[in-house]
Amino acid sequence: MVIRVMMLMVLLFVNNANAFFLDKQKTFIFVSFSMSDEALKSYFAESQKAGAQLVMRGLINNSFTQTKNKTMELGISFDIDPSLFEQYKIDVVPVIVIDDKKED
Repeated sequence: MVIRVMMLMVLLFVNNANAFFLDKQKTFIFVSFSMSDEALKSYFAESQKAGAQLVMRGLINNSFTQTKNKTMELGISFDIDPSLFEQYKIDVVPVIVIDDKKED
């Protein structure tokens, strides 16, 4: 866990440095409720520092209520966007994607 967090911090530092030189760079951190609560809190905190977007594929047991309750319990927020998982071919989490493609 410590190595993952340290790796995340390095990647996010590099991402912030690159943001000065690249236009419209996006950083996504793909996570899941299958991860530990501490890991989710840690990735959320780092995403906030780096301006990254925390993304989940879907809801807990397809339930808005369960998902909302868990989110409030952990004190985190995230986007639910299964299309991003498909776009970047994400099959396992956690994954950090730095997309520096220029938009037209």
